Amino acid sequence: MTHYQPVMFPVELTVERSYLKDALRAILHTVLFHRVFANIKPRDMDILDLTIPIIDDPEVDKLVDEKIAAFVKVVDSNPQSKGQ
Repeated sequence: MTHYQPVMFPVELTVERSYLKDALRAILHTVLFHRVFANIKPRDMDILDLTIPIIDDPEVDKLVDEKIAAFVKVVDSNPQSKGQ
């Protein structure tokens, strides 16, 4: 059996703290939108002067918001953190 090794594409971003939540929201929704293989109902989201397509699903919105809150909590708890 062949073992699958995921390909990693590290991305380094620098974001002002005031834009952190919006930047994370845009990135996560964009990745999720383009990774879903099922039929979905898209909707537009205006964020950071961009309009991006997102999945129109309250559960996805809730999950994204939870992950953003967890990330921000880690960053806020350690001012020296680079948020990796």
